[in-house]
Amino acid sequence: MYIGTCAYCNTAFNDLSYQCSACYLLKIPAIMKDIKMKEGQKITNESGASQSFIEADFSSIPPEVLRLLAQCLGFGARKYGKFNWKGIPIEDNLSHAMNHINEWNRGDRTEPHLVNAMARITFALYQAVASGEQPDRYIHPDMQQQG
Repeated sequence: MYIGTCAYCNTAFNDLSYQCSACYLLKIPAIMKDIKMKEGQKITNESGASQSFIEADFSSIPPEVLRLLAQCLGFGARKYGKFNWKGIPIEDNLSHAMNHINEWNRGDRTEPHLVNAMARITFALYQAVASGEQPDRYIHPDMQQQG
């Protein structure tokens, strides 16, 4: 099954990883072109098994990072209430996220600044999607050029 070609190195793809094995090893984002797959479309793998195509690649989320975020959110839920963050303005969430990143950059390791920043950015992203300021689907300008 032909899926597409890496726009960076022209490697042909026959799987749904959306990452060129050559470019991925160099940590260069592979911009895909010629992808005809649509969300929910039936796909068949090499062993003949079928399933629906999904755009989201959840396997790309490092499980260690997801666990840290869940632990952080669990701590916050116990300390402040599960959805207390919904009452905090997006600007405050972004300010706190930037503060945590700054503290990390300054060398402060007295608290988990990076996961705290990720939690605050998660809250801000949720708020931006809920308010309509951010689409609920990932659309990068390079994707729109695919035609």
